[in-house]
Amino acid sequence: MRRILVFLSTSLLTILALANIAAACSTWGYQPEVPAKLRK
Repeated sequence: MRRILVFLSTSLLTILALANIAAACSTWGYQPEVPAKLRK
């Protein structure tokens, strides 16, 4: 039982860390093109 809890907690932390890295990379490296209609 304890082994399952350890496995679940480590996998959850790994998934959260990867999600944070992916979100940081996508928002930091993403520069959207501004459409000509929105430019003033």
